[in-house]
Amino acid sequence: MNKVIINQTLHGYDHGHSLLESSTTIKSDSKRNLMIMSDMSGSSMKFGFEEYVTGYPLKEMNMYALAKTWHAPEMQRPGCVWTHTLLIHFSDLIRLDNFFDLTRCFTRPNDNLNLLQYSKPIDLYLTDNHDGFSLYLNKNIAPDFIKELFFQLYSRNNSAILIQSENSLIFEKLILSIWIQQWPRLKRNFAFCTGAISPRSLDNRILDLQVIPLNNDRNLLENKKFIILNPFSISGIRNEKWVDVLYNDLPCIKSNLRTFFNVFGADVTEDKNAIVPLVELFDYFTNTKQSSISETIEMLHKHFPLAKDAITLKKNLLSNRNLNYKFELPNYDEESILFELATTDLHKSFDYDKLEFSGRFQILFRNNRKLVLDLLDKLISSNINPNGEFVIKAIAEAINENDLELLSTNYHKLLLIFISINPQFAYNKHLWEVGTSGQNEIFNILSRLNNIDWQTVIEILLDLNAKIDEEIILNKNIDLECIILNWINKGNSRISNKWLDFLRSRPIGIINWIESNSKFSCQFLKILPMIINPNSQHINNYNSQIWLKIISNSKFSLDYYDNIKFKAFILAVAFKRSDDTFLKLISFSFEDVYKAALKDQLDYNSWKILEVHTKPLSFWKEWDKCKKLRNALFEKFVEFKWPIDNLNKIFKDEYMLKEIHDYLND
Repeated sequence: MNKVIINQTLHGYDHGHSLLESSTTIKSDSKRNLMIMSDMSGSSMKFGFEEYVTGYPLKEMNMYALAKTWHAPEMQRPGCVWTHTLLIHFSDLIRLDNFFDLTRCFTRPNDNLNLLQYSKPIDLYLTDNHDGFSLYLNKNIAPDFIKELFFQLYSRNNSAILIQSENSLIFEKLILSIWIQQWPRLKRNFAFCTGAISPRSLDNRILDLQVIPLNNDRNLLENKKFIILNPFSISGIRNEKWVDVLYNDLPCIKSNLRTFFNVFGADVTEDKNAIVPLVELFDYFTNTKQSSISETIEMLHKHFPLAKDAITLKKNLLSNRNLNYKFELPNYDEESILFELATTDLHKSFDYDKLEFSGRFQILFRNNRKLVLDLLDKLISSNINPNGEFVIKAIAEAINENDLELLSTNYHKLLLIFISINPQFAYNKHLWEVGTSGQNEIFNILSRLNNIDWQTVIEILLDLNAKIDEEIILNKNIDLECIILNWINKGNSRISNKWLDFLRSRPIGIINWIESNSKFSCQFLKILPMIINPNSQHINNYNSQIWLKIISNSKFSLDYYDNIKFKAFILAVAFKRSDDTFLKLISFSFEDVYKAALKDQLDYNSWKILEVHTKPLSFWKEWDKCKKLRNALFEKFVEFKWPIDNLNKIFKDEYMLKEIHDYLND
C-alpha cells in the first residue's frame, strides 16, 4: 500500500493565538515559525479571504508545512483563525504527485472542538485520482495569465510574485498545482500563500508566490521587491517554449517532465529559476532526434555553466550507461564521450571527478588497449584541455613493457609524449630498437628532463651501437665519457667508431675517470690505446701514479696482440716520464714489446706511438725497431744515471738481459 505518514498541528485561540495540539514534538525555531504563519495573514480579516492555504519549509525539522487557515468568527475575540498544518518530511515530497491527497486531509475544528484527532499522525494513502485541470482552468483564469505567471515566477529569482484577486479560492488549486509540479528540492524551498491579506515573509524572506486582495496602495504597487500581477491586465502573450512546456504539463499527475524533474533536479540549485534550464534541456533532448556529443556538452554548459550544478544530469548524458527512463536521452559511445571531454573548451562546466573521467579512461584501457591508444593518438593532434593532459599522464603511468612494442611500431608521437611523462620507459632496451632518427628523437626528449639515469640509457645505446647526434649530447651536461668507460669496464668491448671518436676528444675526462677507479677490466685495457694518445701533453701533466695503478689493479687476460698494444701504450707513457715511475713502467712493458718487435709482430699504431721516443738510424738501418728501442732505453739510463744493474728489474729473459747488457756496455 502506497502510504505516507504525515504529522500535524492545530493552532487556534486559547487566551491568544496558540498551539492547541500536535502529533510530534516541535523544535523551538519551527514552533515560532508555525505560530507566525498559522495566525491571520493580515491585521484584520478581508472579505473573500476567509480561508487560504500556506506552504513553507521548516528546515530545522527537515519538514515542509502545508497549512489550511479558516476564519473563526464563532470565537468571541475578533480576528481569530483556525489553522491545520500538515508536516511533510522532505524525503516524502517526491512521492506526492497531486495535491488532492493532501487537501482532503485538512479538517476544520467543529463546535465540539475534539482535539484528539490532531494529536496523532495521519496515515495518508496516495491515490491517482484528482479533479483535473478543468477545476482551475475556468473563465476567471485565462491561459495567457497562467503563462505570464510561470514566466514571472521562474525568470525573476529575487522577486516575489503577488497576484491581485477578489477571492483567495480562485487561485488556490492553480498555486497548489504549480507547487506539486516542482521537484522535491525546489518544492521544499518554495513558499506561498493563497490568501495573504498583507504580503507575508518568513525568516526575513518574502514568500515566493502570494495571492493578495485587490489593492491600490501606491507603496505596495511601487515596491521593487514585488512583481504584482492582475489577471485582468496582461500586457502581452508569452511565446517562450519553456513556458508552454510547463503550462501543458500542469494538469498531469505523472509525466515525463515530472520524472525528469525528480531525477535531475536533485542537485541543481534550489533557486526557483533553475526550473528554466531544466525545462529547456528536457524539451531539447526529447524533441531532438540525436544531438551530437559536442552539441550536448554545449547545451549543458549553456544551461548549467557551474561544475557543481546538475551533476546527475551531466553524468547521465556523458556516460554510455543506458538508464531506464520513460523519456529518451541521447546515447553516445564511450570513446566519443571521453574524446570530447578531453578536448572541449567548456571543461570548467563539468566536475571531472564526479564524471569519473580518468577512471573510465583507465577501465577502457584495461579492456581495449589499442582502442585507447588510437584515441590518445587522436587526442594529441587536437587541442586538449587540462583534463585531457591529466588522463594522458594517467595512461602513461599505466603503460607496461608489453605495450612498448606496440607504441614503438604504431604510435611514435604518442610514445615520445609518454617518455616525457614517464622517463623510465627509456630504461627498456626494446624502446630504442628503432631507426637512428627515432633514437635521436627519444634522446632529445630525455635531454630536456631532469633526474634521468643516463648510465642506463647510454649503456643501452652502446649495446645497440646507436648513432646519437653528438650535438644533442653536447648540449646536455652529461658525464658521457665516464658512462661509456663504466660500460666498457663492465666487460663490453663492442663499441662503434662514433663513440670511440667521442672518447678520443675527451682525454682529460678519461684520465679523471682512471683516477677515480680502482679496478680495470681487460676490455678497458684493450680499448685504452685506441682512445688516448700516450704522448699528448694531457698525459704528461698528470701524476704518473695513475699508470702504476692501472698495471697493479688489472686482470691481464688479454690475448697476445692486445697485450702488446697495451704494453706499447704503457712503454710510450714511460718514455715521457722523468720521475721514479719510469723504471716500474719500463719493467712492466719493455721486454714484451721488444720481443714483439724482434719477431716483427709490433703493429703500425703501436710502433707509431713509440717511434717518437727513438732517434733515426742510417737509412739502411731504419727498419731496425729493436735497435731504436735499445737506444731509447740507453738514453734513459744515461739521463737518470742509473747503474747497469737496474736492467735486472726490466728483463726476466736471461738471454735478452745479456744481449741488452752487452749492448749498453759497448
